[in-house]
Amino acid sequence: MSITIRRTSTKTNAGARVIPLNADALIVLMELRDRAEKLESRQADHFVFPACEHGNFDANRPMKNWRTAWRALTRAVSCPACGAIQRPDDVCHDKDCRAEIKGVKSPFIGLRFHDLRHQAITELAEQGVPEQTLMGIAGHVSRRMLDHYSHARLAAKRTALDGLTSQSAS
Repeated sequence: MSITIRRTSTKTNAGARVIPLNADALIVLMELRDRAEKLESRQADHFVFPACEHGNFDANRPMKNWRTAWRALTRAVSCPACGAIQRPDDVCHDKDCRAEIKGVKSPFIGLRFHDLRHQAITELAEQGVPEQTLMGIAGHVSRRMLDHYSHARLAAKRTALDGLTSQSAS
């Protein structure tokens, strides 16, 4: 399964990019489709990530506050008492809990959305996916860009060093 992104301009002037989807990505897109059906906004020209202002969705306009949503997601904390996910604050927002959460930090703070791209490409490289295939999946036209995104060489060095540690421990 794949998804095609069409744009009037792209970095490579390709105009469209075909992105293969794994099972997890497909499930998420199906959940977004189900949400769109509930909002009665499942036309072919509607956006997958629609604009939302004050709780009102507009499928005819794209989401513009992606950065704000990502920051809120990566800064959200889990209350140690009740598990509620929420913005950082002094106390839990759950009226039945109200536990102190002042010192609780998100494990994802500082994670950039683009870091996920680096991670995926690196994991594929570590699994031995051929470079041409990696470049096709990532949309890279040069080996140099693939090297920038893939940290497989670093991982290979780490594995080699871990092997030394294991040998010296025995």
